[in-house]
Amino acid sequence: MSQRLPSARPRLTPPARLGSSLLAAVSLLAIVLVCFVGCSARSRTSKSERASPKASSKSAAARGQPSRPSSPKAGGGAPQNKNPGSKPSAAGGGAQALASESDTALAHRFAGQIIRHGARNMKRKAICLTFDDGPLPPYTNQILDILKKEDVKATFFMLGYNAQRFPEVARRVLAEGHAIGNHTYNHARAKTPDKAAWQVDRGAEAIQQATGVRPFIFRPPGGDLKSLVTAYATSKGYPIIMWTISSADTTNRPVELLISNVIHTPWPGDIVLMHDGGCPHPRTVAALPKIIEETKKQGCIFLTLPQLLNELAAWEDEGNPREPSKKPKPAVPAKPKVAHPLRGR
Repeated sequence: MSQRLPSARPRLTPPARLGSSLLAAVSLLAIVLVCFVGCSARSRTSKSERASPKASSKSAAARGQPSRPSSPKAGGGAPQNKNPGSKPSAAGGGAQALASESDTALAHRFAGQIIRHGARNMKRKAICLTFDDGPLPPYTNQILDILKKEDVKATFFMLGYNAQRFPEVARRVLAEGHAIGNHTYNHARAKTPDKAAWQVDRGAEAIQQATGVRPFIFRPPGGDLKSLVTAYATSKGYPIIMWTISSADTTNRPVELLISNVIHTPWPGDIVLMHDGGCPHPRTVAALPKIIEETKKQGCIFLTLPQLLNELAAWEDEGNPREPSKKPKPAVPAKPKVAHPLRGR
């Protein structure tokens, strides 16, 4: 017969079993009480944080967590520095911060004025290339490539809608040293003052969201100075930027004619109108290298719109008139008078 081995677990007597069950029940009850007290404390904390946002931010800081920043209020119009002695925020980088300080001064200097050209300084043939309706790949990128290769700076009047769609292209414009302007949100015609205000303000907001910089100059769609958007932009203190030379690149013209329109007779202070959006612009891309080459041969240098406005301000401070904007006609020698052979007989 096989001998039965004793069990490894000792058998508990009934009193011992009862004591073990009571101990387990007490432990379970303690765990439930701890969980209940913890949940109640968290509930009271969350209610107090919702009631007081400041307390919430303080408690978040105490926990070592970043508090959620309050969203800035959207404001329309040209940038205004309420504290002239304070430096602008460097969220967009040091160069952009310095540029915004200069732009603020220009915005105040030319607030609500219609700018058709820069300084008519015949000793310095400075002109400005501008591109409307972008950014729009691939044309804006191709234009930027050409400008970078030729070491030329330009100004891009953006649509807020396109800046939202292609923020990386909009940021590239600024990163490569070009200037930006507001050209409304989507180029639509505003039939009421409210819609006009929305076009201007929403356009500026969208461009700022895409680039980190709020434009301070404005160009009305189609150059319509009598439109409601122009009236609203003027009331908000935007300098209204027009042009003196149009490349006519929105028409179905050959590349040679686009080039000729620009290089025919550039004058100091001229602002050249071209496009990088709104529709395909392969002819603009094809014409741009030749335009730059030929204008350089004529002694032209290229400035951004803020640079052009800076020179215009200095030009006017020296006592020079901004107008006339019309080019002087060359002097024509008077024809000698010839006696009529039959007259006097």
